[in-house]
Amino acid sequence: MVNRYSRFCCAVAGVLIAFAIPASAGLGDIVASFASPAPKPTTLTWADGNLYCFCKTPPYNIWKIKPSNGSVLGSFRFARAAGDTEGIANDGRYFWVGNSVENVIYCLEWGGSVVSSFRTSWNVGRGLACSDYHVWGTEAGGEWNFKIYQMRRTGEIVRSYAVYYQMFDPVWDGRYI
Repeated sequence: MVNRYSRFCCAVAGVLIAFAIPASAGLGDIVASFASPAPKPTTLTWADGNLYCFCKTPPYNIWKIKPSNGSVLGSFRFARAAGDTEGIANDGRYFWVGNSVENVIYCLEWGGSVVSSFRTSWNVGRGLACSDYHVWGTEAGGEWNFKIYQMRRTGEIVRSYAVYYQMFDPVWDGRYI
């Protein structure tokens, strides 16, 4: 049985568009939309039946959004948040957030407390995802020089893959990235 909100969201022109898949809609059909909680939504993640959005404008919050109507259920800001925040993921317990200037990936609790962090040897791109045991991160490279990294939650790189396009917001579906 497919949860009607299991197909998630993308940010387009300051409006969040939810891709819910009711029986009468086809894949990719827009069935609901709502305004972003702040200008410039740049990265999204799904957790506990809600949508979480980082907006690249002050106060640089991570917003918890009810997907059925777009109402804001709460938000938090962590001390290192700024316009250089790139990528957000949730592993079911913690949020993982990348910083593209420091090249650091932070593990956060709801509320913004930093649990742990690690520095990467690569340029943190615009995407993070979490699997059961790993964090996946994209690298922002030059033309035709992009990678996705599979890391342990300590930052140790397990493997990397060359990709020939820049990746934004990868998602782990339980089997594939």
